[in-house]
Amino acid sequence: MDRSKLYKIIIITVVVILLVIGLCVAYYFIFGNKKSYSAIETIMENAAESYYDDHAEELPTEAGATVIISVDTLVSGKYMDSIATLSKDEKTSCTGEVRVMNNSGKYQYVANIDCGDTYQTKNFKDYILENSKQVYDGSGIYEMDDPSAPANADGTLAKKWVFKGENPMNYMEFSGATWRIVSFNEDSVELIYTSAIYNNEFDDRFNTDTNANDGINNYSLSRMREYLNQNYSKIVDKDYQDYVVPHTVCAGIRPFNDLSVDGSSECATKITGELISSVPLYEYMRASLDSNCTSLNSTCANYNYLSKLRNFWTITASDINSHTGFIVERGAIEYYELSYAYGIYPIVYITTNISNVSGTGASDDPFVINNA
Repeated sequence: MDRSKLYKIIIITVVVILLVIGLCVAYYFIFGNKKSYSAIETIMENAAESYYDDHAEELPTEAGATVIISVDTLVSGKYMDSIATLSKDEKTSCTGEVRVMNNSGKYQYVANIDCGDTYQTKNFKDYILENSKQVYDGSGIYEMDDPSAPANADGTLAKKWVFKGENPMNYMEFSGATWRIVSFNEDSVELIYTSAIYNNEFDDRFNTDTNANDGINNYSLSRMREYLNQNYSKIVDKDYQDYVVPHTVCAGIRPFNDLSVDGSSECATKITGELISSVPLYEYMRASLDSNCTSLNSTCANYNYLSKLRNFWTITASDINSHTGFIVERGAIEYYELSYAYGIYPIVYITTNISNVSGTGASDDPFVINNA
């Protein structure tokens, strides 16, 4: 082969190689650097953290309070590129915001993207509803009134979703232990620990009515509440405490002849801002599908997953006298002297502002927060 032909082949080869490299580079910049929406949510959260590092005075100061910052604000402040730029999708119109909540002095940053039918951020509440069966007969999720929450502007009660029945898919792995989801609303998910803490009394203070240390029927001043608050950090590991949100506890005294399961008696007295509590009696009764579960009898154990949590104090005191409260013993509701040592099942509420969740809620595939 003469040299001129060889040079031509070399030149053509080099040109082809350069063209291929150029096309690869162009493809990368046009398509290869495209971010998934979940990756963009992370970018948004990091951008919001940077923004509030520079504008700390705009952060919410009260526990439970929330502020919202839009993607437009973050883009105009050069804390991030636009969603369209990051996604390389100019045709899809998206809006975005980051909710920042003061969680007892720590701040949670949760991004939300709305691209219509193309993509919408789903939080933990959405995930539970998609992966658990919402029913009107049988084990599953039921929509009900929420007596613990403030009433709506029109005077009606707020709503929440409640797990009921014998075998609902409501298992969750949290803080290295197994919990079950009792209920949830737009903002929080109620979890109950599935391992009892035994040998604890409701209260053992001196009672002037009995002239003995039989306890006083007031949960807000009880040994049980004191014990739970003192042991919160042992029950919920510090790496998980950022997920826990303050909740309202229904701590009212229940009349012995009360046949309701709506929480109206228990929620007549409320304690706000609690990080940990335990089971009010109406929540135990409400979980049963037996229509006869309206009074102190064994039927409340029927078709009730909470009856598997055997032998424990509720936080509900009785009006029979000043030193008795309600317990659950082998599924049946009884009342005992408050100084009696029994089991306690802790309850915490976690935020719904979590998107990295997996699992189906089954006992062998519980809900879990990934990378927690």
